[in-house]
Amino acid sequence: MSSVARIVHWLDLDLQDPPEAARDILGRLRKNSFIYFAGYLAFASISPLTSELPALAVLFGAALFTLGAVRLRAILRHERTPDRTTESAAARVAKVCIIGQASTWGLITATAIFLYGYEADAWLGLVITAALGTGGVSALGPSRRGQIVYLFGLMLPTLLAAVRHGGTQGMAMSALSVIFYVFAGRLARQLHLEYRARMHDLSLLGAQNVALEAARSEAEERTAQLEEARAAAERASTAKTRFLANMSHEIRTPMNGVLGMITLSLDGDLDEEQRSQLETAATSARALLRIINDLLDLSKVEAGKLELELAPFSPARLLRSIDRILGPAARERGVALTCPDDASLAAEFVGDEGRLRQVLLNLVSNALKFTSQGTVRVEGRVTLDGDDGVFRCAVIDTGIGMPAAVLARVFDPFEQADVSTSRRYGGTGLGLTISRQLVELMGGRLVVSSEEGVGTQVALELRLPRHRARSATEASTTPVRVATRALRVLVAEDNVVNQLVVRRMLERAGHVVTTVEDGVAAVAAVAAGDYDVVLMDVDMPMLDGIEATRAIRDRERADAARRLPIIALTAHALPESVERCSAAGMDAHLVKPVDRAALLDTLAGLPAASSRADRGEVPAPA
Repeated sequence: MSSVARIVHWLDLDLQDPPEAARDILGRLRKNSFIYFAGYLAFASISPLTSELPALAVLFGAALFTLGAVRLRAILRHERTPDRTTESAAARVAKVCIIGQASTWGLITATAIFLYGYEADAWLGLVITAALGTGGVSALGPSRRGQIVYLFGLMLPTLLAAVRHGGTQGMAMSALSVIFYVFAGRLARQLHLEYRARMHDLSLLGAQNVALEAARSEAEERTAQLEEARAAAERASTAKTRFLANMSHEIRTPMNGVLGMITLSLDGDLDEEQRSQLETAATSARALLRIINDLLDLSKVEAGKLELELAPFSPARLLRSIDRILGPAARERGVALTCPDDASLAAEFVGDEGRLRQVLLNLVSNALKFTSQGTVRVEGRVTLDGDDGVFRCAVIDTGIGMPAAVLARVFDPFEQADVSTSRRYGGTGLGLTISRQLVELMGGRLVVSSEEGVGTQVALELRLPRHRARSATEASTTPVRVATRALRVLVAEDNVVNQLVVRRMLERAGHVVTTVEDGVAAVAAVAAGDYDVVLMDVDMPMLDGIEATRAIRDRERADAARRLPIIALTAHALPESVERCSAAGMDAHLVKPVDRAALLDTLAGLPAASSRADRGEVPAPA
């Protein structure tokens, strides 16, 4: 037997797997055969590899596309002529192809790191690598050996490139690669064991059903299968949510240090060149954070985890904010951005203003990006319909436009006109995808029309309930926020860089800050000192922020003490994290990277409360 044949044989389905395993893996690997190629198009759109080493770039793309095509052809050929004797062979070909795609993608990311270091294209490659790795080990659930070789081919080149790169970034990325490999390996093993257990259970059920009556046997089997499918779906949803939460935390924690230190440095005395360099670094960091947020938003919408925050707002103020935010960028490009004020927009309606602003900023930013001269016009109006209003808004530009072929796939994720468009104008191709999904989540629709060389129009239509003003009696009961004052703040944070960032933000605003490194110390400090507020990190050694908050709330109830405001300061951004913090007794939730304005606004909104230090019973904490 040749070496290649031995490798292929080793990768084959385990002998103890039931016959259904080959059919199952063919069904799993049929979907997303070209997802690696699509990710490569997004990567190539911003990577200098495309222009500097075009032959290598084409070779990588051709390898990903060819492996995807072979994989899909083997699966479709078996589906057209199903044969149990060729089923294992087709599954083997599909499995070898996805492992080959993963190894090729690992080489692409490693090449970007080796040649260009940790530029934007390398980071995008690493983010896509993490997403592909999670999906790949799930698709290869029936084959434990396939999962191991898949992860090895995906992650080893990146790890070697990070070690070869050296330096702080290289060592940090090496550590993150090892952590991700361990996490993905544990997830892969769990998915494989769950698959084996499910197949074993189904086999046992089949053996038991032989002895049962035909009618009862059929009913029980159907019920068991439905219950198992529901449990499997719940487990898969839980695993995905856990992965998103962990990746969000791992990425946002260092980003908090990067953005925080840049912001603090910009407040100092800098010469023109230093300020320009720091502003460029801040812009790049925020761009990376937007990519991360877009990917998380897309995943949350697809998983049904994104919830709307409904509150009164004015469409007129919303459009003015768009003009205020993007007007400077439009003037810098020499493009006229206009937002005509329609009288119908002045009334207040109920909706998610933040998500609607996100949609409009995406649409107007896209219009500005593809318009080098001329105008971008934002037209809005509201038509009353009973107790509701129909909000219609159109973003019209005189930019490059799109041909019909591109227009048909404009809402697909990671899609842009072509590689040259992505390279020239930038972006990941997620903006319109997320915008449409958000609008549909709000019950509206988004329609795009375009003509190449003439321009593009994106029209939004959304039904909003009208806001009814409260009576004077109701309004008088609303608590009034007190003015900003010097507060005694306890910061519980185990990361030294994040401690420094938050301390300097608060001290420059006139607050008195004490820091501790874990939850045990935080509980002890609250018991011994007198503070106005606690900023509590969620993930800390010894005792995490959730358990520390519960301990503080238990002590307050036992001593009949005043309720101390506790604000979660965490890199976890998913709704489940907010609910978990609230259930533990936290009063607010701030996501890293911490925005200084949001932090100070939250502190300014805390109610005034007397304390032992105010009454002269104990000294204020140092």
